[in-house]
Amino acid sequence: MVNWLKKFKSGLIITGVMIIIITLFSLFNYLGLSYNITKYLLLLLVGGLFFIAGFIGGKKRQNKGYIAGFKVSVILIASFIILNLILFNSSFSFKRIIYYFILLLSSVFGSIIGINKKAMN
Repeated sequence: MVNWLKKFKSGLIITGVMIIIITLFSLFNYLGLSYNITKYLLLLLVGGLFFIAGFIGGKKRQNKGYIAGFKVSVILIASFIILNLILFNSSFSFKRIIYYFILLLSSVFGSIIGINKKAMN
């Protein structure tokens, strides 16, 4: 069991950081910061975290880093979808699909860069 946790340590840390950031931006929204500003900042930060998760996943692979990024993003996006359905009972919209697609691409690009960075070293 401990070996399993060591294997996914970076993913669990990134997921925890994402939850903290999302909570902070939600608080900023309630404190009076414009919703449009927080919406785009949140997309930028979550996309960056997906990029980092893909980068870490790509550095650990020998080849086909895009598959590692795809796996990481599918797992994280699935958890986002489940949380949205359970906590907010929200349905899918075109905007939400585009949002998840941006996160997926961010993770895939991060893993591609991660595997190329590994090859350079």
